[in-house]
Amino acid sequence: MLVTKYRHPVLTRDVKDTVYERIHYIAEQRGFRILEINGEPDHIHILMEVDAITSLAELANVLKTQTARRARKLYGETLLKKYYWKPYFWSDSYFITTVSENSLKVVKQYIQNQGKR
Repeated sequence: MLVTKYRHPVLTRDVKDTVYERIHYIAEQRGFRILEINGEPDHIHILMEVDAITSLAELANVLKTQTARRARKLYGETLLKKYYWKPYFWSDSYFITTVSENSLKVVKQYIQNQGKR
């Protein structure tokens, strides 16, 4: 799970599309498979298959860095300006866990239901 800085609700419309597209691009480039991705305006959940030798901390860093750079480049002076006057986008923290075959379906459904109220 990745959370926006100060939990500002910036993952909407074009910003959300840009972030999700960049995540898919990174996964494709690195050979990972995204099983599910969804979230709320202030956070996203990503369920993906990653090989055993990949550093998950490095992966989180790459995802956060590349998506933030892309979003700030495209929307830093427009959609994001209201929330971020410094080059912020993501919170410093993130959450990563593994999922077993037994809980995969439940986690996938949870992610699919994000954003539905």
